[in-house]
Amino acid sequence: MNNTSMLTAKLATMSYDKQHMIQAGAEHYEVNSKQFYIMKIKDVTHIIIRGTEFNDIKDIWTNIQIKFKKTTNGKIHTGFEKAALDIHKLIYKKIKNTKINKLVISGHSLGGAIALLLATKLKKYKPTVYTFGAPNICNKEFRNNHRDIITHNFKNCGDPIPRLIFWMSTIGDEYYLEHNGTITKNPVFFKFRHWFHFSLKLDHPSRTYYNAIQKTRKNHGS
Repeated sequence: MNNTSMLTAKLATMSYDKQHMIQAGAEHYEVNSKQFYIMKIKDVTHIIIRGTEFNDIKDIWTNIQIKFKKTTNGKIHTGFEKAALDIHKLIYKKIKNTKINKLVISGHSLGGAIALLLATKLKKYKPTVYTFGAPNICNKEFRNNHRDIITHNFKNCGDPIPRLIFWMSTIGDEYYLEHNGTITKNPVFFKFRHWFHFSLKLDHPSRTYYNAIQKTRKNHGS
């Protein structure tokens, strides 16, 4: 568990508080109700995508569009792809003439799903992606065609959101966090073990992910 896991989990939590992020030095942007931030920390450029605001009808509409369209790389979630395209157009204008030493893209929930697809459009910058409680976004063909993107998908064992689109997949490695502070990487059967034991209130909030990763780090002495 590296330091970037903790940092991006903290930034994902902070992204729901615009003023807090701005005070921390982040630049805030919004396109079609999708909010994100660009922030430079040392030599790393961070793009943080805010997750779902449940009082925002556009966010909810993006989530419930469980339709997948076929691309040359495989099938992807229509709503998440539309949001990623919108954000990419704006981000590319901001960074195309900027020297980027290292790019990290992160997000919680909907923000994580968009972050994954945004990374496929910014491949030339060799991004690393961190997601927290993100739903599945693609089929296995699309996943396999983007194995070169370094991705860390954290999923709480009792979080229902990552398992909603259970018949589809995601990009990169998956890390399942247990309540006792243990972590399992890319398990075969783990995701079904807690199928009937989940809580949106207790296991999905971004703060819960920050606390779970902090607990895991203490247990592993890192």
